[in-house]
Amino acid sequence: MKYRNKKTGAIAEALEWTGENSATVSSFLGRRIEFNSSNRTMRFDLTEDSFIQAGLGDWIIKDGEGNLSVCRSNDFTSEYQEVAEEELELV
Repeated sequence: MKYRNKKTGAIAEALEWTGENSATVSSFLGRRIEFNSSNRTMRFDLTEDSFIQAGLGDWIIKDGEGNLSVCRSNDFTSEYQEVAEEELELV
């Protein structure tokens, strides 16, 4: 799904981590994820030496350059809005 940053206007792809969508998240990221069932978090490697961790309800964001980040649910809903496919065709 595509979202627009309300401050910058930049378009990004984003996906919410629900704890039930491991395969979807892995496909979205293009890499394997590790799931921790005791605290229901997941993590994925950025490089050999760094990783990102997300908790339930967090959003994984992929910007236009392919950079990845995680945003807490409350922050995501205040900073991003969904963009309809029709709007993207006009850009």
